[in-house]
Amino acid sequence: MSKELDYNFWKRYFLVYDRLNLLKPYQEYTKLLVELMNVTKGDKILDIGAGTGNISLKLFRRGAIVTALDFSQAGLDIIKSKEPTIKNILHDIKKHFPFQGECFDKIICSNTLYLINEKEVLTVLSEIYRVLKTNGKFVIANPIFGGNPLVIYRYHIYMSFKEKGVIRTVIELLKHITDTYKIFYYNYLILKKNKSQEKNKILGLITSEDQEKLLRDSGFKIISHEFHYGNQNIINVAEK
Repeated sequence: MSKELDYNFWKRYFLVYDRLNLLKPYQEYTKLLVELMNVTKGDKILDIGAGTGNISLKLFRRGAIVTALDFSQAGLDIIKSKEPTIKNILHDIKKHFPFQGECFDKIICSNTLYLINEKEVLTVLSEIYRVLKTNGKFVIANPIFGGNPLVIYRYHIYMSFKEKGVIRTVIELLKHITDTYKIFYYNYLILKKNKSQEKNKILGLITSEDQEKLLRDSGFKIISHEFHYGNQNIINVAEK
């Protein structure tokens, strides 16, 4: 791992990430993902690429037994600080999952698989298929090809104007300027690192057709799809 992407890098990244995720589009996005999971109390749910646990925490509060999986110890440490009883596992998703077959009722993976190449995505999806119970639900979301992250900010500004007025909105945006610059720079470093390591096609931003084909090729039945997060993400609900 390069010097920039060590534990301290990810700790800085996730702290900024969490502050920016107070923005309304992200709150609506995570709320939708959790609703699509249709949690029943006691559901065993795997959150792949859990990051700082924002989705894991919402699922936990609805009564799910959540396992948060991530490659970054910095992210898992933040999850532990938010809710110590959520089980978290440090793991590279490109490798065999440390679980027996058909052990999860539902699985969610948000904004994670687009960072790896197509061959590796198929490997990950095959592992997801293996550990998901028969008829189990899988919710997957990734940024779309041709998307523009600035749309998310414009949507937030529009909603904030309506709810808080111009002055409060401007004050809050000024507070987020530094964090916004940092997150764009951090994402640049992450993508640069991934591109330097990959020889196959980088998915990066994918089309809805790409995502659905990958799901079908992995054996999943697609239940629904929709665009969200300022129409910057494609969300699929699939079933084993």
